[in-house]
Amino acid sequence: MYEAKCTIEGIVPIMFSRFPLPTKPGDTKKQQKKQTIAEKMWIDKKSTGKWSGGVYIPTDNLRMLLIGNRFRPGASKIYGSEYESKKGTKYLNFCKACVWVIGDNGKVYFKKKRTTWDDIDIRSFINASGSRSTCERPVLLTPWSLDFTVQVTDDSVSEDIIHCMYDVAGMRCGLGVYGPTFGRFIVKEWKASRGHQSELEVTGVDLNRKQLE
Repeated sequence: MYEAKCTIEGIVPIMFSRFPLPTKPGDTKKQQKKQTIAEKMWIDKKSTGKWSGGVYIPTDNLRMLLIGNRFRPGASKIYGSEYESKKGTKYLNFCKACVWVIGDNGKVYFKKKRTTWDDIDIRSFINASGSRSTCERPVLLTPWSLDFTVQVTDDSVSEDIIHCMYDVAGMRCGLGVYGPTFGRFIVKEWKASRGHQSELEVTGVDLNRKQLE
């Protein structure tokens, strides 16, 4: 088991489109009311105890950058299939089982503190009936950054490979909605807390990281 302190820095704006959640636990009724712009973001309006409040990203979203979904492949699959050979499924399964992101009570707050959006993106899309509708979504402009801890519960995949996966996530996946058009980032800092790897392992990983640069 090991951990890595990670800082990512946005190089393009990040867009939000938070899924409408029930107003109270157990309320499974479909939400009929149109979301406000503020409701499409993750915002803690007040600080609580040691948590600073403001706009944040759930830790699950930072973990899902590696895992992806059926609409957007995750960085583990991309890295294992394209930068290495025939390891996409292996790395995907590893990330599902062994990689976790730690923040403040499941949240990672933006640095510097943000309390609202900077801009609103308005674009059209084809709806279920085949006609066009418009959608308004909040955007944070650069500069933005996030500090979080990546916890890996199995030593069989090195911290340098996980680092490479976050490099890939920043350029190929993007954080938030409509990535990688929005939400692209660089890994500004990565500090792992575990022992040294073998020279052979480090050399192989360094070669892969050079391909990403």
